[in-house]
Amino acid sequence: MSAPRVLVVDDSPFALHWCKSVLAPRGMEVSTLDNPQLMLKSVRDFSPDVLILGVNMPGIDAETLVDIVPIVLHSDLPAAQLEAIAARCGAEW
Repeated sequence: MSAPRVLVVDDSPFALHWCKSVLAPRGMEVSTLDNPQLMLKSVRDFSPDVLILGVNMPGIDAETLVDIVPIVLHSDLPAAQLEAIAARCGAEW
């Protein structure tokens, strides 16, 4: 069985480093990307099992991406705002 593939997209270097430092030691293959404009190409090229996506980035359309790959949204937004975004994407809350 191959390692789960996780693509982390965020414009915060800290968030990218933190996600990779937590997930990679647990046996996951982690790719990070700080440019959301390259995300769709990276999803196609890397074929992740899940996408961890920062919410407050320009050019992000999580509602389109949810049809391509499962998404985990993360943000420092208030819970009610994040819940509304998740609901629009069809995500479970």
